[in-house]
This record gives sequence, structure tokens and C-alpha cells, in this order.
Amino acid sequence: MDSTIFWEVQRMLFACWREVDINAGIHTHEFYEADGGFWLGDREFRNQEEIRRFYVWKRSGQPRTTRHLVLNPIMSYDQGMAIVDYTLVVFGGAGDPPISTAPPISIADVSAKLILHGDRWLFRQHRLAPVMHGQNSLRIPDELPA
Repeated sequence: MDSTIFWEVQRMLFACWREVDINAGIHTHEFYEADGGFWLGDREFRNQEEIRRFYVWKRSGQPRTTRHLVLNPIMSYDQGMAIVDYTLVVFGGAGDPPISTAPPISIADVSAKLILHGDRWLFRQHRLAPVMHGQNSLRIPDELPA
């Protein structure tokens, strides 16, 4: 595998989580194919619109500060498709920065399938499987607002 591909995919992962952390995810859905899927545990968001609505819901409550750390990425690549497994460590809590530090609010095993569209990598599937939860973990409602 060409190391350039590894760095391109890793840069995309970093940019996606940076969007969540810095801009509360306002453009996160743009990192996905139109019908790309995002799973948080058992909860599935089936396309860009559902992913967009999830991040609208997240922004609708009190301000939160988060930092998503991508660790130990392992990637395979074949003809325009990359599969990446990594660990995601999330720190966060209520309020605007700076907030008090605490243990991570979540540690998850992540599996992602990305497809190259021209010069841009997009998620086809992005699955987060929680391994550990902290005190300030995000609770997702059964129904998201339209």
C-alpha cells in the first residue's frame, strides 16, 4: 500500500473529528457518501440527512466541549476503497472551553469503510462500538428532530 493513501485517509479521519470538536459537527455529514451509514453502538444513521440531523440535535442543547482522539489506526486498501480500524477516545463535558478535566467520556472501537471519490475520501460505513463509558457520556434520543 502506498503510504500517501494511508496519510490521506488518516488526514480525513482527523478532519472529520476536528469538525465535530471545533464546529459542533455542522458539516460532519459532508464526510459521508449520500447514503453512507454512521453507527453509534446500536443506533444507525443511514444517510447524510440523518447524520446532519444528529449533529443539529447535539448543537440544540447546552454548549459542550469535546475532543475526539484517533489512536492506533490499522488500514487496508484495495482499488479506491480503504478499511480502517482504530480506537476513538473522547473527552468532553458541558460548557464552553476551558472545562474541568476528567477521565474520557467514551472509548470505542471503530471500523470504517471509505471510498475514494475523485480526490476525496468519504465514509461509506462508520461504526463506533463503545467499549467504555464515562460519567458525561452522550445520551442519544430515540427520535431526532426533523
